[in-house]
Amino acid sequence: MRSSKTGIKEAICDSLCLLAQSKPKEKVSITSLIGAAGICRSSFYYHYESIDDVFADMVNEFCREYQSIGFQVLNTKAHRDREGLLKAEEAFCDVILKYKGWVVFFFERSNYFDFREIFYRQFQERCRAMHITMLYKEQRSELRDRVTYSYSIYSCCMQM
Repeated sequence: MRSSKTGIKEAICDSLCLLAQSKPKEKVSITSLIGAAGICRSSFYYHYESIDDVFADMVNEFCREYQSIGFQVLNTKAHRDREGLLKAEEAFCDVILKYKGWVVFFFERSNYFDFREIFYRQFQERCRAMHITMLYKEQRSELRDRVTYSYSIYSCCMQM
């Protein structure tokens, strides 16, 4: 049995990716998930209520890291020169490699739209919190709640 909180959550997430290779995540049972993760049922329910909660947590963790790179690029204006863009690209790739198994899982046909919805919801919340502006080449576009989004960071996130 795993003991650390981080280790348990990682085991659950990795096990979901593994089990979902042979069937859609909707068909993965909690019993099979806890068996594959090597944890007890109470440990699962301490962290999550359902398989969908596990998936959402995985996407949120990935998004936090991936989007934080984009916002660092924007805040430091690293996107304005070639060297800055190369460093940013390397940082984005590092995050994707760190979560390689998860990313493959996210982009499977049955998971992609759920992933995209969570990704963009989190991105928009972060933009609102930071009051970031979006500028297009020929126009300035204001979105809901007097919040606008940066075109450059939005473009980075669109790559996903």
